[in-house]
Amino acid sequence: LCNNALLTDRSLVPLLRELADEFLSKDLQVLKLGRCSRAGVRTVLASIDLLHSATSLVHLDLSGISVGTQNHFSLCSAIGAHPALENINVSGIGLGNSECITADCLRKLFANKKVKKFDGSWNRFTHADFQLMGQLATESIIEELIIDNCAAYVIGQDSPIADLLEHMRRDTTLRRLSMHANRVDFKSALVIEDALARHPKLRRLEMNENPLGSLGMRSLLRLLSSKFNALTQFDSEGCYQGVTVDESAETEGCQVYSFTNPGAKYVLNLERPYHRSLLRMLYKRAESCGTPFDEAFQDIKYSQPPYQHPSLDGGVWQVATSGRLEIVFSI
Repeated sequence: LCNNALLTDRSLVPLLRELADEFLSKDLQVLKLGRCSRAGVRTVLASIDLLHSATSLVHLDLSGISVGTQNHFSLCSAIGAHPALENINVSGIGLGNSECITADCLRKLFANKKVKKFDGSWNRFTHADFQLMGQLATESIIEELIIDNCAAYVIGQDSPIADLLEHMRRDTTLRRLSMHANRVDFKSALVIEDALARHPKLRRLEMNENPLGSLGMRSLLRLLSSKFNALTQFDSEGCYQGVTVDESAETEGCQVYSFTNPGAKYVLNLERPYHRSLLRMLYKRAESCGTPFDEAFQDIKYSQPPYQHPSLDGGVWQVATSGRLEIVFSI
């Protein structure tokens, strides 16, 4: 029934109630009401009731339906507790409009360990929401994660999606990641390069309509050409805008990683995912060149002394997550 703007509560509610019958609901596997724009609160409530009875439901699409903040938690709880759902589309239902319940909704959604495809596009997620989503996603078996146009961007700050991307370094199940129109610039692109450098299964990365610029494109092309991951497809339509040269990035007060000449002085705020990824890239580079860390990292000044070089855990450098670090890197 997707894309049917003529359907309203008057017709949808009786249908959903009929489907909730114990003899019909046990065989129902697919429910698609996406973009039925005139569906209202009664349809949402009837859908929640149906989720409790349709225990064989595998595919649920409620995209574009105005769920209403008061029903978000009930819907997410029903999805999270469902015994069979594998494909969920809740794009554009207004998640994140009320920050006080967004985290609880995400915990309920990702509590379902059978979900393989999750589409949460066109909702609104903050830094904290994306950080939580990253933690939950790496504990799931999700193979397709679609989060287009979700970043609640604040001027002067990094795109919040970087908080999610940093957690992807511990993911082992994703095969497709879609992040269209999330203000992913060269800084977030470096986080992607760092986090997905050795991902065993991710094959498709969709980045359309992001301000990557040439610096961001370099990071993702290096990732695509690496022999240590499974990436084979990279979509970048409309990504030509953004910082285009190293000098312009530096005038914005950004630390820039140069693959061909990484030697430089770096001033890093380790609370930022971008700066943590930049530091990990430097450690990777020193390791690959066989340069001892005490020689590669010189003139170290750390706001929370003493500074200790990170350890390698599961292929990931465990860098500090707080403090201000000044180093001179040389190989």
